Formats: sequence, C-alpha cells, structure tokens
Amino acid sequence: MRATRTILVAGAAMALAQTSVAQARVRYICTEYNAAEKMLSIEANSGCTSSSLRYVDNDLALNVDQSQASINVTGDIKFGGGGQIHTADCMARKTVSLSAEAVERRRYSLSYGDQYIGQLDLLSGSTVRKCHSVTRGRPVFQFSMNKGIFAEWNEASNFDYAEWRGASLAELVGPLMAGFSAEEEGRPTMELRISQQMWRPSYTSNNSRSDNQFVAIEIERGGFADDSVSGDRFFGEAVLAGGAWRLRNLWRQNMCARGTHAGQWTMELCP
Repeated sequence: MRATRTILVAGAAMALAQTSVAQARVRYICTEYNAAEKMLSIEANSGCTSSSLRYVDNDLALNVDQSQASINVTGDIKFGGGGQIHTADCMARKTVSLSAEAVERRRYSLSYGDQYIGQLDLLSGSTVRKCHSVTRGRPVFQFSMNKGIFAEWNEASNFDYAEWRGASLAELVGPLMAGFSAEEEGRPTMELRISQQMWRPSYTSNNSRSDNQFVAIEIERGGFADDSVSGDRFFGEAVLAGGAWRLRNLWRQNMCARGTHAGQWTMELCP
C-alpha cells in the first residue's frame, strides 16, 4: 500500500521568514472511497481561516492499518502571519489531500491523532463523500449530509410524520417499525440505523450550529410479498424539542421488483 500527498493551495507555498507560525489547525476530515480501484482519498480542511494569515506548511500523514481496521490522520495545517484567526472572510481556507491504495472493504475506525472521530464503513463499496468534524473538546458530529443528496428521494408526507412524537427514538418511528410483519409470503427484513449528524455548513445561511445538528434515522425494509415493490427505505431528520422527539424531515425511496428500475432505489412509482 502506498500513500501519496497533494497540497491544494491557491498559489505556491511560501515560507514566511519574518513571521512565526501563528496557527496550526485541522477542522474537518472528509473521506471518499473508490471501490473499483481500492483507493481511499482523504481531505483535511483548515475550516474558515482569515486572509490575514498565510499558509506555511503541513506535516499531515495518513496511515491505514487493515489488520486493526483503523485509519489515522496525523499532523496539522500550519499558518503564519498577523493577528488571530477570525471569520471575516475565510479566504485563507486550505485543504490538503492524502490518499492510500489497496484499501480493502472493511468497517474502519477513523481517528485524527489520538482523537476518535467516527466509523468509516466501506463494506458497501460506497463512493459517497463523508465529512467529519475535528473540533477538540466538543462533541463530534459527522456532517456528511447535504440536503441536495435527497433530490432523488420523495418527501414521505403521506405518512403524516410531522405529527409524530415520541419519548424515545424507537417510539418516534414506531409507525414505520410497525410495518414489519412475519408474512407467510416473502422474506421480510428490516434494518435500523441511528447516528448523530450535522448538515453541511452553509456560509450563506443564518442557521446556528444547533439548528444544523440532528439525529439521523435510517430504516430499510425488504423482502416484500409484492409483485411491484420489493422494499423501501427512509431517512429521517429527528430533533428533540419540548422533551419529545419529532421528525423535521422524512424522505423515502422504493426498490422496484420489476421494470426499468428493478433492483434499484428510485423515487419513481414501481410498475
């Protein structure tokens, strides 16, 4: 396995001889996996950084230990220049790209230095880009989520989800869980996954950090005894308000049993 590194900067890297390093920081780590080439790509991002600072160097490194199913990023992106970092313009944001070859499909633990920041599940061979927060001393939220990815999903408004409430997340999604039954025909299955998430930050939005945080509820049902629909899946955005859980959004896709979309997730009606 060979790791390579590419620095993405607006201009040539410049050593600032008359200034000391003012800041060393990595705020976000984004991952992407190419299953066909077994290539793992990592981007370490400095986050919003004022143009009063200048990029100096980085000592970032990527280590993939497949025997321990672990991925570790170490090092920092270093800046020099005047003043403290502030968020007036964010023009000095920098991204460093790292990659590793011959990465097998596994469920890896992902860490930055000695800080665990989450799991990276490559078992499905997914190439979906995922980003993780690396804010030391604060709760870690994965904000891989961008609402644009639901363009090919339907809002599940026919479930009246806006009225659902629950003292627990299990109670909240009870109407969907109740759809599972041991039918005589078919081989029904249901998978439930719950995780802390955050919508990808938008610097044109006035939403606060807390507004962007939510709990993701993913439910996949299959094995339907139906000649048209073999399964469906849901993605819910759950928040705690007034002592009860509610859904701010719920999206749905179907798995068709026949037709041009057979065996694929689709927002279209199944024939």
